[in-house]
Amino acid sequence: MGSRFDCIILGGGPAGLSVAYRLSRYPDIDYMILERGRLGHSWSTMHDSLKLLSPMWVNQLPGHRFPLWRSFAKISKNEFIEYLESYAQRYRMHWTGNAPVARVTRDGGEFVVSTGTEEFRSRAVVNATGYYSAPQMPKFSENDGSIPVIHSADYESPDALDRKLGPGKKNILIIGKRVSAGQLLEELDDAGFSLGISVRAPIETRVGGILGIIKENLYFVREKLRFLRNPYIKQNSLALMNGGKTDRIISSGRLQQHGTIERIRNGHIEFADGSTAAYDLVICATGFVTDYPHLEGLLEPDTPLLEQLDMGEHREVPGLFFIGVDNLISFKSRYVRGIADDSAEVGTRLRRYLSSAKDRVDSLRGAEQVVSRP
Repeated sequence: MGSRFDCIILGGGPAGLSVAYRLSRYPDIDYMILERGRLGHSWSTMHDSLKLLSPMWVNQLPGHRFPLWRSFAKISKNEFIEYLESYAQRYRMHWTGNAPVARVTRDGGEFVVSTGTEEFRSRAVVNATGYYSAPQMPKFSENDGSIPVIHSADYESPDALDRKLGPGKKNILIIGKRVSAGQLLEELDDAGFSLGISVRAPIETRVGGILGIIKENLYFVREKLRFLRNPYIKQNSLALMNGGKTDRIISSGRLQQHGTIERIRNGHIEFADGSTAAYDLVICATGFVTDYPHLEGLLEPDTPLLEQLDMGEHREVPGLFFIGVDNLISFKSRYVRGIADDSAEVGTRLRRYLSSAKDRVDSLRGAEQVVSRP
């Protein structure tokens, strides 16, 4: 039959742990986090030098502050994973690792969650698989495979690229104009690679240096004040790279700038403006898309996910909740800094649902006892 819980949380990253924190305040709710690998699995698969894009003081999870002396730092992925692990340990969260979820189905009033080797049942499911689960790749009109193309999620380090490409192959084209593309530019430039970049519009950067740090922190202070007045602001994110070092690389003339790629063939890249160039590798820093193959049959495939949800709660599938989705409650919902706020709303709705479901079960049991009396 498998283990039974009141709630199963799919994903042990910041989103899943934040919901678990909300549930841990209610000892009558029995929950379990299922994670693909270790806690923060998606973060552990990112490239070695990855850092958070914003200072840690805006990325703290509910109930667990980061040390003050590091609060203004943009910490590394490994530091952040350690933070997640200490968070789970501090609140004695219930989680199971090496449990990749293959499928979630409904069986009467319960969810059946299958990992392929185990089966779990619950009254509610929270999908917290994260924004970074499915890399988004650009589409070219033609690609004969003569130049390798990878996503930034598959990039590890300059040394790994050297081993992959072999001696003398140092020409890398990066697609993208956001912070992640800028981080790759900086790291690969330091390692001596010859770089090009493919963008659809001119590159824009933030102010660098001390002034940039001050402006960035003031921005987040103003953001918090805005959300005190209206916690449901929705807008598109800005396509900006970090300033400072990235600006210097761009202005140095070392970086070859191109438009969008039309096709790849015969070892050359043809761009939309008719120009061509030869590169040894293309890295796509083109972001991610949401993908929920494990929820096939529960979600409406032809309706955008946000239209199926009400503040993270599915309108048609009772007991199914989401967190960590772009613009779920506000434009911060895709970021760590928004997850802490969203978890309060999702946790409240989840608690309400579980309480009402328990009341329905108790009512049915009472009716059965009345009917069964002699």
